[in-house]
Amino acid sequence: MLTLLLANMVTSGNRDGFDLARSAGRIVMHTVEIRCHAADLGVVMEQMRTWLDHHRVEPRLFDVAFLPGGELRFRIQFKNASEVSGFAGVFGGEMLGDEDTAGNLAA
Repeated sequence: MLTLLLANMVTSGNRDGFDLARSAGRIVMHTVEIRCHAADLGVVMEQMRTWLDHHRVEPRLFDVAFLPGGELRFRIQFKNASEVSGFAGVFGGEMLGDEDTAGNLAA
């Protein structure tokens, strides 16, 4: 059933806002990385939440890492390229390589 659903998505184009890797027929997620000082955590998290709510966007993955020197690294994964580019632009983030649903870098 899942194979049939994915096959239908690939043959009928972009559905539900997902970007599809045409060669493999897999759903591709787009990732942005944002860094800030740990002291700014509360403010940055509030600003991110406000942006996400305002644009009605739900990230597929939201990861926070505490790095040496009091730095934070956020990696946020979105389902389509327009979401990630908008978010990266507002928060000074860097768009990383796209990943398919298996976690592999897409071609």
